[in-house]
Amino acid sequence: MGMECPYGCGRQRVAVYITADASNPKTMKDVVAFKLTCGHVVGGEDYERFQEAATAIEVERTAAIRKIEEESRKKKATAYSNFVINRGVS
Repeated sequence: MGMECPYGCGRQRVAVYITADASNPKTMKDVVAFKLTCGHVVGGEDYERFQEAATAIEVERTAAIRKIEEESRKKKATAYSNFVINRGVS
């Protein structure tokens, strides 16, 4: 299957069918965009909305990881502090 590249590369073959969950598409309804052999991605409004949603999810995931890492650092600092204090008492 091929299609015209909207960026002026001419008619290109479809290299990858992009799905929301990065799995192989079972039907064409699963496809949100097409990556062409020239490297450009052809989507549309649905693909743009998908990208925005995926970006929001990634931001949320990153914030959660940072929160967990900060809590971990605090617990380690507390554990080390308790170790040093208990060691000095003995």
